Amino acid sequence: MHRHSTGSTAAAAALACALSACGAEGPRPFPRDFNDAPESALTSCTDAGLLEGIDVSVYDATVGWSAVRDAGIVFAIARVSDGIHTPDTYFDSNWAQIKSVGMIRGVYQYFEPAQDPHAQAQLMLSHLGDFGPGDLPPVIDVETLDGLDAGPATAAVQAWVDDVQSALHVRPIIYTSARVWTEFDNPPLDADLWVANWQVSCPAIPTPWSSSGWTFWQYSSTGTVPGLSAEPVDLDRFNGSLAQLEAYVGAAPLDGGVDAGALDGGAGDAGSDAGASASDAGSPVDSGCPAGEEVISGACSQIPSSAGGCSSAGPSWLLCAAVALAFGWLRTLRAPRKPC
Repeated sequence: MHRHSTGSTAAAAALACALSACGAEGPRPFPRDFNDAPESALTSCTDAGLLEGIDVSVYDATVGWSAVRDAGIVFAIARVSDGIHTPDTYFDSNWAQIKSVGMIRGVYQYFEPAQDPHAQAQLMLSHLGDFGPGDLPPVIDVETLDGLDAGPATAAVQAWVDDVQSALHVRPIIYTSARVWTEFDNPPLDADLWVANWQVSCPAIPTPWSSSGWTFWQYSSTGTVPGLSAEPVDLDRFNGSLAQLEAYVGAAPLDGGVDAGALDGGAGDAGSDAGASASDAGSPVDSGCPAGEEVISGACSQIPSSAGGCSSAGPSWLLCAAVALAFGWLRTLRAPRKPC
């Protein structure tokens, strides 16, 4: 997720910073062996359609989001902060603009296990005032133990996941690599996987997700995309089609049509609901009418069983048919959303 420098590039960056007495946040190197898979790790290939996306941070500077969309990028995930003390100054702009150009958006937070996990989650949540259907579940970027043992570090990640799930009623996503998750002793947390593994044809999967597989895959950290010129960009894929991604986030189709699958979409995992908003749009609504009646034109009226039985609903057959169709549509909206 973070921009990283290696070898002479890192040395040059450090020298330039020292000479200029810079105080701004610099690129954080990925952990050593971050991209190397443990010998025990399994790889996961797929024949499903793979949807292209990117993730960005302050290091990508100003992004031309219309150009990104026109290049065929469907989703983008923006960094909100590095822990508590380093908010990403480009996040609010990216968050608004990704949605404004018609792309599916997401948020990630670089997680510092040694810092207060609740404060980190709250910082992120404070920037998501308009979060709702159509947005990806938030991502916790797990790359380091931050000096802790595996047990306390895992407990901190779990606290963040619990806070976000409780606040937004979605199943969060964990970004990590097979190597890093091994350092955490491979805990089986209740979250979807965004796996990082570059320059390979099939990503190595952390053990707890060996059965369910990956939901997102960061397959390159050195990509180029129109609309981004500051430096190489991270390239990502969604493990599925556009219709499946829309269902995953509970969104209407990007072409503006009606997508019944989105109404039934879930988190891609039995019993989860990644696309739901805090209001739980799938819950039935109590009309206050007796059984067999519904509010029609402001009053409780008998529910017609079909357009052919409309004589009891009013003198106008056309009006009755319209009411029956509207009722059927409302029942579809109220139906509990099922997992993918």
